Amino acid sequence: MNDESSGRRRLKYGSNVVVGTLFVFAILVLGNYIATRHPKRFDLTEGQLYSLSDQTLKLLSELQEEIHIQAFFQETHDSKKKFEDLLKEYRYHSPKFYYEFIDPVKNPVLAQQMGVTEDGTAFIRRGEKTQRIKGETEQDVTNAFIQMTRGAQKKACFTSGHGENDFSDTGAQGYSVAKEELEREGYSVASVQLFTEDVPLSECHVLVVSAPQKALLEAEQKRLTDYFNGGGRVLIQLDPYQDGGLRAWLQRQGLRIEEDIVVDRLARLFSGDIFTPFIGDYPEHPITERFNLATFFPGVRSISHSGELPPGVEVSDIARTGEQSWAETDKAVFEFNSEEDSAGPVTIAVAVTRSQEEEAMEAKEGRLVVFGDSGFANNTYFSYSGNGDFFLNAISWLVEQEDLISIRPKETGYTPVQMTREQISKIFWGGVVALPLFCVLVGVVVWLFRRRR
Repeated sequence: MNDESSGRRRLKYGSNVVVGTLFVFAILVLGNYIATRHPKRFDLTEGQLYSLSDQTLKLLSELQEEIHIQAFFQETHDSKKKFEDLLKEYRYHSPKFYYEFIDPVKNPVLAQQMGVTEDGTAFIRRGEKTQRIKGETEQDVTNAFIQMTRGAQKKACFTSGHGENDFSDTGAQGYSVAKEELEREGYSVASVQLFTEDVPLSECHVLVVSAPQKALLEAEQKRLTDYFNGGGRVLIQLDPYQDGGLRAWLQRQGLRIEEDIVVDRLARLFSGDIFTPFIGDYPEHPITERFNLATFFPGVRSISHSGELPPGVEVSDIARTGEQSWAETDKAVFEFNSEEDSAGPVTIAVAVTRSQEEEAMEAKEGRLVVFGDSGFANNTYFSYSGNGDFFLNAISWLVEQEDLISIRPKETGYTPVQMTREQISKIFWGGVVALPLFCVLVGVVVWLFRRRR
C-alpha cells in the first residue's frame, strides 16, 4: 500500500513538473511572439546616444514615398555593423524605409554602374532620383534624406563688404562650420554685396547680415528694406557696441537696440564668464518648439520692442536671459544700477513678421530674426550644446521649413566625470576604506558565531 501511495505521489509530482514546464514554455513562446509582432526598444543612455533625433523621427513619420538606401560595404569593413544598426533604427520607425548592403567585390558590375570607387559608399534613392550619402552617421543620412525630399535647393546669402563674419574663414571667429552645416541641410551658400547688383536679392531665400563692423550705406539699407518689404527673409546679428548703422532701420521694424552688454553672474557657474549668459528656458515660438538645449552667448546685447509697432508687424521674443542678469550700460563698472541698467530677464533674440499690404495679399510675409550676438554661432561656439541648432532653427523658420525645426542629430561626444575634492574624498573613504572593513567585520562575526556552535 505504501508503495502504491508512493508511486501515486511520484506520478503526481512528475505530472506537475511536466505541466509547469509546458506552461512556462507556452509563456515564453507567447511572449516571444508578442515581442516579435510589437517590438519595443529602450535607450537608457544619458544622452539617448542610440536613439534617433527628433528631426529624423519627424521626417520618417511624414514620409509619403519609399526611400531606398544601397550601401556598398564589404563584410570586413570596420563601419559596416555600426551603419547597419543605424539603418535598422530608420527601418524600425518607418515601413517605407528600405536598405540593402551590397558587397562591391562580389557585385562589381552593379558597383561600377553606381560609380562606386571605394568600399563604404552609400546611396539614397527616391523614385528616379539618386544621391550619394557623404558619411555613415545619423546626421549624414538625415541630411541626405532632407536634400532628397525637399526638392529645389534653397540659397542662403551672407552679406559682405562691411567686415561681417566670413563663412570661408576656418579660424576661431569664422563661420565655416555654419556654412558646412547649412550645406548639409541642402542650402547653397553665397556671398552678396548690397552696394552692387551682381547677385539679385530675389535669388536669396534668406539673407544673413552677420555683425557688420562698418555701417551699411543708405543705398544698401534701402535695398535691404525693399527686399524685406517684398517678403524677404532676413537674419541679423549685432554684437555689443556695434550696430552696423542698422539702429534706425531696426527701429522702423519695431525694435530698439541699446549700447549695452548683458551681465549674468549666475553664468559663471556654467561658462566661467559673466559676459557669456546661458539660456535654458525659451519663450513659446515655432523656432523654440520642442527645443530644450541650453545655449551660450559670448558677449550679447539686449533687444527690446520700440513701443508702438508699425502696421502689420508682430514681434516675438525667442531668447531671454535669467532673472539674475541685467543689461549693463557702463563700460567700466559692471554693477547693476537701477536708474541706468535694465534688470533681467533680458531679451537677446527676437523674431519679427511683417504682413503685406492688402493689394499684395498674395506676396509672402516678410520675416526677420535678430540676435544680439554673432559669436554664439561662430566656429568656436557652434557646437556648444544647442547653439548650432538654435541658429539652424532660425534659418528653417525664416524659409518656412518649420517641420525641420528640432534638435539635429549629434555625434557621440566625450562627457568627462568632474568631481570636487570633497566628492573624491567621500568615494575614497567609502569605497576603498569603509566597504572592505565592513566585509572583514562581517567575516569575523560569522567566524566567531560558527566557532561558538
